[in-house]
Amino acid sequence: MNKKLKSNTMLAFIVNGMLGIEVIIMPLTAVKYAKTDAWLSPILTSAILLIVLHSAFWLCGRYPGLNFAQISMVVFGKIFGKIAVFISTFYNILYCSISLRLFAETISTFLLENTPIIVVMFIFLASVVYCSVMDIETISIIFNLLLPVILTSVFLVLILSISAADLRNLLPILSEGPMPIIKGSVNIFTPAATSFAFTMIMPYFNEPKKTKKYITRGIIIGALVYSSILAMCLMVLGNIEIEQLIFPTLTLSKALQLEVQVFERTESLFMTAWIPITFTNLVLIYLIVIICEKELLSIKKTIPAALLSFPIILYLALYPKDIYEVFDFLRLTNAFVLGLAFIYMPIIILVELIKKGRKKNAKKT
Repeated sequence: MNKKLKSNTMLAFIVNGMLGIEVIIMPLTAVKYAKTDAWLSPILTSAILLIVLHSAFWLCGRYPGLNFAQISMVVFGKIFGKIAVFISTFYNILYCSISLRLFAETISTFLLENTPIIVVMFIFLASVVYCSVMDIETISIIFNLLLPVILTSVFLVLILSISAADLRNLLPILSEGPMPIIKGSVNIFTPAATSFAFTMIMPYFNEPKKTKKYITRGIIIGALVYSSILAMCLMVLGNIEIEQLIFPTLTLSKALQLEVQVFERTESLFMTAWIPITFTNLVLIYLIVIICEKELLSIKKTIPAALLSFPIILYLALYPKDIYEVFDFLRLTNAFVLGLAFIYMPIIILVELIKKGRKKNAKKT
């Protein structure tokens, strides 16, 4: 394996991993639980994520040159390791398919009203697969090029929102204590958890130990973006209105037409961020699927592994009857990733620590 990537490239992977497609609906989920304190939930989510990712980073450091799928099979053994990799593969396929459907539903509603959803999904997924099978260096270049566009577009939307914002909509702070914030952070964990993908691409970096600071910076940037979007949605729309909306973030950008006459259609400005966000996020998820499938099925070439998942993801994306079933599946994936973060990760860390202790005792005797 050629180690081509510089350590600072990790920043783009982490930020693009965190800023997933759910940025368009996250305010709805967070506000449902945390109300006016919803903007604090991403900060707590990121704090928890930092602990989980730093644990994963420690484990990757124990096995340099191996991705997390390979590490799982080394730590748990071939049989239990493959079961763990299968579960991870299933989750990422499911999340990729539901994200694809959410993207198609949104595009069909706001941009391509007369285009069948299946056409939108097929073309977009084909683009994702095409990018996923590229050399990892090429993928990193694409991520690095799109990241400034994404952050600039989000920043402009937030700046244009200020004139319509009412700070009183964030008050009172912590009126019901910390528990609603905790509930909100737990229920928006899925998008942030995609940054866990760094464990799969760590072997491609020429100095993996130096990537730790960029992982931390990426998590902080992602947290600030999510928190800023939630705060602005609350200040402009209010928590009561947000709970009645399906796509609060897009509604925020559309509402700006009434306050700011700079752009003819300000939702188009948000789309310049959201479409690249979705694309890079799905590429990262698909890359995880490919890596896991190659280990699980002992496939050496990338393209066969990529094509194997294509019809499965497309089929699962068509399964939900409507947007409300899509939301149900998103809640399912959130529960799934919480299990991976709070059950699977502690178990694999514990098993590795036990193995480490046994090796020390064996050396002493």
